[in-house]
Amino acid sequence: MTLNNVMDLVNLNAVNEEEVQQVVFWIEEEEFSVDITDIQEIIKYTAPVKVPKSPDYIIGIINFRGHVIPVIDLRIIFNFPKIEINNYPIIVVVEGEEKIFGLLVDKVTDIVTLTNEETEPPPNFSNSKKAKYIRSIAKINNRMIFMLDLEKLINGDPVEKNALVEPKTGKSSNKDKKQTTNAKKSSGEKKKK
Repeated sequence: MTLNNVMDLVNLNAVNEEEVQQVVFWIEEEEFSVDITDIQEIIKYTAPVKVPKSPDYIIGIINFRGHVIPVIDLRIIFNFPKIEINNYPIIVVVEGEEKIFGLLVDKVTDIVTLTNEETEPPPNFSNSKKAKYIRSIAKINNRMIFMLDLEKLINGDPVEKNALVEPKTGKSSNKDKKQTTNAKKSSGEKKKK
């Protein structure tokens, strides 16, 4: 499936209320997905600009429609082996919690429409990173698709809020600015003592 075909399908996202559409992508040999309504765009790989002292899972930033957004390497988050960066063909640009960011994936394969009967919560027996950021697991024929929970991905420990920007302004959120200001005040007070 080509990038243009996937984008054509993304534009045809009318489903009834009992169904959800998921855009499916691969990392290594496993299938993951995000809700189609969370996708801003699927773009060809653009080399991100590295940011000093950023977490290892944020491989850099790109310009997306005039906004600087971080690109997250899901291989690092889910503990898959790293591969040469130029082997990544796709960045899936998503919006979650009013933040826009890119997800680096191996390939986008298709769009699936799922009913409640085809999904179930992840098992409770695992504390692994994979389980932590999975909202549901879809079972379609012999396939198992891990449906990502973008809210947990953003609000959990992998993604620092100050690394993400608001979609409308391209600026850090006020809450992040207050946290940064409070941290600076605290460190200034310690130095005075």
